[in-house]
Amino acid sequence: MKISFCGIFLIAFCLADSSIGQSVMPPTADLKREADRVLAISDNVAQRAGIAPVFTLAGQYAAAGKTHEALSYYLKGLEHQPWNLEAQLAVARLLRSTGDTNGAQPKAELVWKYAETDALLAGAAELLGKPFDLQLPKSEPWPKDPFALALVPYGNVDAWLLLELRADLPKLLGIPVIIRQLPLDLPKPGREPLHLRAEDLRKRIATSRQDQRFELLVNKLNLKTNSLATDMEVFAFTETILNSETNQEPARQFREELALLRRLGPQWDANELIRRVGTAFAAKPGSERGYLAVTPVDLYANDSRYVFGLAAIGANCGVFSYHRFTSAIVEDPPNRDRLKERALKQALSSVGLMFGLPRCTDPTCARAYPNSLNEFDAKQLKLCAQCQEGFAKRFGKKAE
Repeated sequence: MKISFCGIFLIAFCLADSSIGQSVMPPTADLKREADRVLAISDNVAQRAGIAPVFTLAGQYAAAGKTHEALSYYLKGLEHQPWNLEAQLAVARLLRSTGDTNGAQPKAELVWKYAETDALLAGAAELLGKPFDLQLPKSEPWPKDPFALALVPYGNVDAWLLLELRADLPKLLGIPVIIRQLPLDLPKPGREPLHLRAEDLRKRIATSRQDQRFELLVNKLNLKTNSLATDMEVFAFTETILNSETNQEPARQFREELALLRRLGPQWDANELIRRVGTAFAAKPGSERGYLAVTPVDLYANDSRYVFGLAAIGANCGVFSYHRFTSAIVEDPPNRDRLKERALKQALSSVGLMFGLPRCTDPTCARAYPNSLNEFDAKQLKLCAQCQEGFAKRFGKKAE
């Protein structure tokens, strides 16, 4: 069946690759012109969407020791993106450097309350004079209890989150939880979703060229279908096609989906990470000790576009990622408590499978299988009666 040129609009959901090259930092003069142009836009939505150069310029001024200029642009940017905690922390540091500790204090406290990364928390803690330890124990000894769970950091894991998981999971599982570390190398990404989308776009464009109406539109827009060697060229071609339509919704969706895939970045094969963890720690299926790897990188498995976590039933080894739980990916205001709750729910789900419990059918249970982040958040941070009983039976305890 031929695909008409209208079919190209379906590619709003089939985006492109991360092999788009690294951005080159423009000279400060050019960057200032661009930042000032953005700030002069009268439409608040458009201004917010293009605000990045304002923060970049502020950072360059700060690095050059131009405190007044840096503060001016940081604050202008924060008027449109107040939840940019990196900028809030930068402002706190600049204010403190000028002796304005009263102005720096609330900025630092905001970061301390909501930040989701070790780097931001450490920066806020320094300004506030709070203790904050980024060190994870190298490897804690196994407890005397027959059943126990080891959390394994894989990749550049945020220490605060792993320590919170170690503290809270024993209350939910009823078994000891420790941290075990080995020098685990993160393999190369298994795939680049943006590039896969670009390849799909190329195929759709090639198919659409068989339709005369599509060719007429391409000629009208002065586009060249034989100049699609790079992914950026594919994206530009597609967006030009979409922008030519009266209905701009497909073009908007295309830009949003493309931005999301750029934020998500490359993906790692969850099966490969589990294999490496299992080999490194000699995990034994069906045993009393489980190994749950925690990673900040995005995961996929088999034919799934992505997975929050993966564990085979009874394998005593699994992995979960908190990459898609972070505000940086979903573009929500940062919320450390929400991130921790999501991570705890996923840990419970993965641990259940690792120790042989079947999937839960109660949608409100922490172990229920979610098809989206919305469904994930709809789950409660507790186990249903059936899962409580299942864990208790597996661990030789009585269900509470």
